[in-house]
Amino acid sequence: MRLFNNNLGDGDFFDSTTASLIASSDIKVLDLCGNNGTNLERFLNTLLEIYKNRSEQKYGKSSLETLELGANTISEEDENIIQELKVYGVDIARDKPKVVSSK
Repeated sequence: MRLFNNNLGDGDFFDSTTASLIASSDIKVLDLCGNNGTNLERFLNTLLEIYKNRSEQKYGKSSLETLELGANTISEEDENIIQELKVYGVDIARDKPKVVSSK
């Protein structure tokens, strides 16, 4: 599903309900690039909880294989959640983190 550049921003799209719907659908690739999202933590946390609880049949099996997040703001906390999601086999594409050099 390509939702690239729809300016979804910080509205209700990036919430736990959307994450639950996506995780329980047959969507294999979700492109959310260029939506000016700055608070993805709730969305990513919900996806993570679904993957963690998958074995309990609480949410069913997720088909999501690739999540594209480029051109959205990824916080340090978001990055931590992304690393955990990768353990469950979700490929998450995003912009390279900005490296701050210390002098």
